[in-house]
Amino acid sequence: MSWIDKLDLEKAIKEICEDERQGKDFCIDPLRFEDLTIESVREILVKTAKERIKKGAQVNALIEIDVPKSNYILRPGARPGILDWVVYQAVVNFIGGEIYKLIPDCSYSFNRFREQFKRKRQKRKIEHWLDFENKVLEYSKQYDYMLVTDITSFFENISLNVLRERLLTLRASNDYASGVNYLVENILKPWTTNSKVEDFGLPQGPSASSILADIYLYQVDRDMKINKIVYIRYMDDIRIFTKTKADLKRALICLVRSLRDLKLNLNSKKTDRYHTQDSESLKRVFDPERSKLDLIDRAFKSKKSDQIILVRPLVYELYIKARDEKNPFKERHMKFFISHSIGLMKFGLLPNKSAVKLSTVFINLLEDKPHLTDLICFFLLAVCDYDKSLKAPIKRNLLKFIKDSSRNIYEWQEMWIMDTLRQLGTLTPEESRILKGVGNTHGLCLGQLALMLGQGGNPDDREELLNKIKVGGAQNDEIRYLSLGVQEMHRSVKNQILQKIPEYFREYLERLSNPKYGFIYSLSRIELDTEYSEY
Repeated sequence: MSWIDKLDLEKAIKEICEDERQGKDFCIDPLRFEDLTIESVREILVKTAKERIKKGAQVNALIEIDVPKSNYILRPGARPGILDWVVYQAVVNFIGGEIYKLIPDCSYSFNRFREQFKRKRQKRKIEHWLDFENKVLEYSKQYDYMLVTDITSFFENISLNVLRERLLTLRASNDYASGVNYLVENILKPWTTNSKVEDFGLPQGPSASSILADIYLYQVDRDMKINKIVYIRYMDDIRIFTKTKADLKRALICLVRSLRDLKLNLNSKKTDRYHTQDSESLKRVFDPERSKLDLIDRAFKSKKSDQIILVRPLVYELYIKARDEKNPFKERHMKFFISHSIGLMKFGLLPNKSAVKLSTVFINLLEDKPHLTDLICFFLLAVCDYDKSLKAPIKRNLLKFIKDSSRNIYEWQEMWIMDTLRQLGTLTPEESRILKGVGNTHGLCLGQLALMLGQGGNPDDREELLNKIKVGGAQNDEIRYLSLGVQEMHRSVKNQILQKIPEYFREYLERLSNPKYGFIYSLSRIELDTEYSEY
């Protein structure tokens, strides 16, 4: 049996679908990969993926989009097309499954991947972050000094040649080595061909990249352990503890040199030293509301209405703290507040007046907090399901926002708003006209538009979508949106394009009993596991 036969492509598909449904993909798929939930479709995809690997085929270009951060700067978000993503996830799972027992416990982020490899998920993602925070708090009581730091542009600066070298030192089997070499040569390196620095960087978004990035720091974990330095991390969020200031300096030197071997550097702007007896300065490290967050989280996890009602005032208090610009944890508190407001609706415990008020508040936040657009859109979809009377005003306000070029600036934000508008119902002719005139032309935004025009556009709109498929050049993911947009055209017309549609998606189209234009969230289907951190 070759290493290719050991790949669990079905598991990879399941993981990708789960991440997509929870909004963990920077480049959201309008279908939320719902087409992959059909067994016969998955079988075709798995067969095609295996054939590609056996032929040694290289991947296609990444789907990329810039994601705004809290200070308006951008970070690169990317994901592969479906077929490449399934292969990427499966190959990384195979590699990680071979070596996960070797990774030290000082990486709390790798602990959650370790559960994935064991196929025995016991904790939510957020709980591993909380374990990390609890350990930081524990060590801060045992040691006098603490260093807080992270790595500059971590994902972008990962050397693929060093990554291969690091992976090959962890295991000697031929199958494992074949998997590693295929990963680097046929998947990762082709993705960097058009980047600024060839052979550097992992696509930020897929969980497979996070697994590789975590393993990449294994050498640092080992170096710190050999030098008996008290050190823990969550991905590239690093903490070091010492008894003396001199020891802290020595530990920092060791960390810098170890990272340098991996061609990485610390972020000087995010590197701070703390004396653990200085309670005032530690307020920037330890969230003073942490006990309230834990209390709220436990109540929601219990799924008991009486317990949730008791903590509901604490949820509202968090909103006040989240709007305080002097609060160093304002981003964390706002994310927590939004996700738990959705939770209140799931239990029928958000008063309608509050739902109306929060809808207005969050729409007004879109301009100044573009990085929160994904969470805000989840809230807006949930509240429209919770109170149907809000659908029309929310749709109207989102359209007003998206057609204003002074506010609609970020492609990533437009993508989420377009996704939300698509789910709020069929377009009127005037709404179609507005959306066709929107400034951004990113493929993911146009994909959303194709689905909306297919559902609510006119014959000319559908004819234009059909011509785009005929001309060719569209990636598989783009063809999915376009072919759904023309699914109600006459069969004789659609037959012209069937050969241009991937086999697995033809299977999906043929199984649709009624026209369907992308995934639709209901309140019960929204699943969020929002971390407290801003990582």
